[in-house]
Amino acid sequence: MKRTAAVAGLCVFLAIGVQARELVVHDLGGSATPEEQKKGQAFMASQKAADEVPAAEAKAFIVRLDDSVRRAMKQAAAGEMNSVKIRNQAIELAKFQLEAERFGVLFTRFAKCRSAATDAAMSWQGVVWRDQKQLEDHYSLYQAESGACRDAASE
Repeated sequence: MKRTAAVAGLCVFLAIGVQARELVVHDLGGSATPEEQKKGQAFMASQKAADEVPAAEAKAFIVRLDDSVRRAMKQAAAGEMNSVKIRNQAIELAKFQLEAERFGVLFTRFAKCRSAATDAAMSWQGVVWRDQKQLEDHYSLYQAESGACRDAASE
């Protein structure tokens, strides 16, 4: 009984103390500089442009990327890759990544096309550095994102 009264008294005391305080809001963001505003506007413009990419372009992109990845993985599995071919494939995948930037990030309909290009390049880095885990992890991500890109391009 004494414990219950003590706990109840403590709760009442704390409740009174909480009600007595004012809510203070601290603005940690501050106002954006003109440079930050320009960057934000440029990002929004790129997102809008990404939404306007025709589905046929996204489909053509993912078909070319899939062909490149399949060809390279087939050659790597067969042991036909030398250091020059490995480097050339890495360069080709880097070009795909640059091309994929036009698909935008996150909430655009072809964002998975960009993610697929990134994961294809990351999986290839697993080949370059002989990192089996990186190869497997990013290749499985690549396959899922490639499928999502194809689905989005088919709609």
